[in-house]
Amino acid sequence: MLTKKDLELIRGVVKEEVIESVGTLLDEMILPRFNEIDAKFEKIDTRLDGIDARLDKHDLRFDKIESRMVTKDYLDDKFADFKAELADTGSKAEQHVKRLAVTLQKNGAITTTQFRQVFET
Repeated sequence: MLTKKDLELIRGVVKEEVIESVGTLLDEMILPRFNEIDAKFEKIDTRLDGIDARLDKHDLRFDKIESRMVTKDYLDDKFADFKAELADTGSKAEQHVKRLAVTLQKNGAITTTQFRQVFET
């Protein structure tokens, strides 16, 4: 029968064998795979750095474009101003035509019928 001391010796030997086997397993199989995975992550990091650099360039280009763009509100204001100017110009032109027609009729250059035709729409 095995004594307590014998069991402790067996346990020590088994423990050493297990530790040595695990160490061998780590050194020969697991660590090389981790190194391969690390190398792949390094490649991915390098690619992502390149992508980040390109995106930074695009951000700068978009910032330039956005700074040159006008807003809808700005265009609405400018179109309203233009519409008002156009209406004012049309009204002034109409007044000039009326004055001209009155002057031409007074001077006999156009008939009353022609005068009326000027004001018909």
